[in-house]
Amino acid sequence: MKKSFALLVCLFLAQACFGTFSATAHPLVQAAQQQDPNQLRLEYDAQQVVAKEKDPAKKYSAAQDFLTKYPNSTYAPYVKKDLNRARFVLAVDTYRTAQKFDDEFKVADDLLKDAPENKPKEIADRELAMIVTLVTDADYFALSAKNQPLVDMGVRFAEQGIAMIDGGKKIEGVVWETEKPKYLAKMHRLIGITNLRAKKFDDAATRLAKAIEGDCSDPNTYYLMASIYRERYNEAATKYNGIAVKTSPEATEALNQAKAQADKIAEFMARTIIVCQKDKEAAKYEKLIANCKADMEAFFKVSHDGKTDGIAEYQEGLKASTCVK
Repeated sequence: MKKSFALLVCLFLAQACFGTFSATAHPLVQAAQQQDPNQLRLEYDAQQVVAKEKDPAKKYSAAQDFLTKYPNSTYAPYVKKDLNRARFVLAVDTYRTAQKFDDEFKVADDLLKDAPENKPKEIADRELAMIVTLVTDADYFALSAKNQPLVDMGVRFAEQGIAMIDGGKKIEGVVWETEKPKYLAKMHRLIGITNLRAKKFDDAATRLAKAIEGDCSDPNTYYLMASIYRERYNEAATKYNGIAVKTSPEATEALNQAKAQADKIAEFMARTIIVCQKDKEAAKYEKLIANCKADMEAFFKVSHDGKTDGIAEYQEGLKASTCVK
């Protein structure tokens, strides 16, 4: 991380310090024929302050000050590029390292929303990598039910990232065929969690299935899938309990629907346990495994007329089809 950051800063400073003079030479000559030389000099000096500043937070502040004071300056396009260089470093390194997630998301969102012509190529090329970082943070907040505004922003980033990948965008420096499915899995899961909490169960199930397809090794995704069927079970059970005549066709249908959902809950609880146990650090899932075992047994009973006969064989039978990659 430190090495890659150092490399990024070197590239960032090289372009800021060495690329600016040649890039601004032609506009400077042209502007000198049309503007007050004294005003032009003030703008040029202010632009150079931005270009030469090495601290990303100070560069960010200086660039914002310049664009507020001289929005129509000849040098504004170059300052906008420096502003986005600073935004990138602040988002993926400075603020994230300091766990200032609100600041991280804000400056990243501003960068992603900015016009393409305002982004240096080396930053535009890294936007997908930044989105992956943002989605990873938003996914953590979504799983822990924290900071919903950032989760909502993360969903937008995830949708943008999926569109970029579907459009052929890659992240250089990684084994793309290996990492691409994992990135997509994280993006789909984040959207799936949001759909689940909005009670859009079909959409949530579709997204979580894609997440499992891309990365079958995360037990949280299976547990979330079980949560979808738990919600459906609750709906069916409530309907059944509200029917006075339990022998009616309507009651029978509701009961069968509840049993079907209970069976899916037991299945995904079992798959959660299997994936946890396959992990090299299975001990960290000790509490999750215990909770899942209790739920699996309870819902297995619902779908098997109150019995647990054959539950061990049931679990064993699911192993072959759970995370076989």
